Amino acid sequence: MNYSSLLKELLSTTLTQKASDLHISVGHPPVLRIGGRLVFLVRRKEISPEDSKGLAFELMTEKQQEGFLKNKEIDFSYNFEGKARFRVNVFYQRGDISSALRLIPAKIPTVEELNLPPDFT
Repeated sequence: MNYSSLLKELLSTTLTQKASDLHISVGHPPVLRIGGRLVFLVRRKEISPEDSKGLAFELMTEKQQEGFLKNKEIDFSYNFEGKARFRVNVFYQRGDISSALRLIPAKIPTVEELNLPPDFT
């Protein structure tokens, strides 16, 4: 399987659907978090252990892969084609590799946009 193109498709879908997170875990299709709700990408097949590992390793540098194999988890940032940045957590879940990618907003929201009370600042 071409993990580079699959990863590109999944991250592009994450952006076009305005999702905050992408979850990749074995036994389920990829999942987006949109407006706080989990949305399964049902047109995608369930992720196999090999595909989950392939996608995770596609995100990582060789040094990060070594660190992950040693520590069984890793956190890092990933720049997607200059379009967006993601905070990535790769970890073991039930003996298989899983990944959680959170979109890092390019613009920091204002107090008003966050609907915080004026006295919060």
